Amino acid sequence: AAVRRLFLAEALAVAAGGCIAGALFALLIRAALNASGLILPPPPGATHGMPLNVRLYPLAYAAGLVAMLLTMGIAAYFPARRASRVPIVDALSHV
Repeated sequence: AAVRRLFLAEALAVAAGGCIAGALFALLIRAALNASGLILPPPPGATHGMPLNVRLYPLAYAAGLVAMLLTMGIAAYFPARRASRVPIVDALSHV
């Protein structure tokens, strides 16, 4: 059980790091796009374009974070379960 917890903790730490890095990168891209002054083409029936404005939705960020952590936890569970059943001597023979 301790080996399984270690595997899951490591997987969730990697997932959390990836989520934080991805969120920061997305915020950086958002700021760059908003500062660029790009004008979108006019929609059908209109004559003037609209400025590009990428909005921030904190709930969407939170939902993405939860979904990624949950997915990573589920994906790490099965290898962790398998690794926790292997005797230590057998596991070390592959190193």
